[in-house]
Amino acid sequence: MINITSNSPPSEAVMLSGSVLSYAELVVHPISLMTSFFSVALIINTSVLHSNLKCILLGQCAGIVMYEIARIVYVVIKFMAGNVFFQGPIAIQMIGLFGYTLRNLVNHVLIAERTMATIKFRTYGQFNWVGFTALWITASIGISGWITFSQKGSPWSVTPMAMISLCVIFGMGLIEITTLIFLQVYNLRKYRSSRTGINLSLNDKYQVNFL
Repeated sequence: MINITSNSPPSEAVMLSGSVLSYAELVVHPISLMTSFFSVALIINTSVLHSNLKCILLGQCAGIVMYEIARIVYVVIKFMAGNVFFQGPIAIQMIGLFGYTLRNLVNHVLIAERTMATIKFRTYGQFNWVGFTALWITASIGISGWITFSQKGSPWSVTPMAMISLCVIFGMGLIEITTLIFLQVYNLRKYRSSRTGINLSLNDKYQVNFL
């Protein structure tokens, strides 16, 4: 993270705010971590989800787990150092940023997978191409690692690469929000249509109703 230099020490209000936020993190992150483990158990044991969707959700949970563990370790180190503004080891920062980036990238993969499931809803139940999973896992890990090392583990580093990443992510976010709205409207119309509903199999109804 960026070093913030100042000629005067932080005020008592700033120190108090930092302490409160740090204690809050010790509550929030363990809860989020346990929720992620619970989600992993549910995803692994369910037989309802498509294999592609199951792998994507597990990848998302993996990113969340990495980020939450890194944050917990980081906060504990801050308290051990007696400084709530202590930046901590760069390795912990990089693990946290990698998990955070991986989680966000998997969200994009999830949108793409749900779009594909909507377009091919009649045949998607039989689509189990291993290459699809291998492709998005390789791409997500590669891009996450590249962003992490280019920003040196700090999400606040103001670099040309960071600005490009923000612009790309913002653009993708707008496209995906539009896509989600379209898929929701499209699937609801298809599912609620009485004639179409009669002709849809149980698998077809699941694919169009997931969103």
